[in-house]
Amino acid sequence: MQYTFVKTQLKHCPSVTGWYLKLGKDNMALLAEMHLLVTQMQLLKYKKDPHIPDGLRRGELLPIYNPIIYGNTWVETIQKHKENWDYLLVNHAGGWMPLDKQVKIIQEITSDEMEFPVDRVENDVYVTITRWPNAKHYYLQSNKNHVFPKCNTLNGAMREAKRFALDEHIKVKEHTDQSLSPEL
Repeated sequence: MQYTFVKTQLKHCPSVTGWYLKLGKDNMALLAEMHLLVTQMQLLKYKKDPHIPDGLRRGELLPIYNPIIYGNTWVETIQKHKENWDYLLVNHAGGWMPLDKQVKIIQEITSDEMEFPVDRVENDVYVTITRWPNAKHYYLQSNKNHVFPKCNTLNGAMREAKRFALDEHIKVKEHTDQSLSPEL
């Protein structure tokens, strides 16, 4: 199977770019494959998520913590809106948006592998990895406004940062001011 990946830029925010899998309306087999990946990602993420103690009831938020419900809701939402677009763009974390006039494609790649491309490491990319006191996740930010997933470990955050930046351009910053720490 051939996969088409596009690097996009939002017209209202041109400094934000990202890679997306491009899906046509008629490509339900690929949508099913993405559904499986999103469900698996949610299962790996929330199966052991420390934010959800045993027996905790989340009410209406429960579906986002149940990988099967989340994956099904993801597909149902796409199906409900698919009549309004010709192409759907899905990022590596399962986020999606229609390809419309607000999105500019700046690069397109076709591949035999379902592996999202990344920009090559460049000398002018700097990444900062941060974590708040008592927080469970590490967050990444770059001077080029890359969109990063949150990471559960420092090793995972470093691995993600190294996809974009040279080792000497990666900085780890642990926040120490408890008063700035978000509620957990």
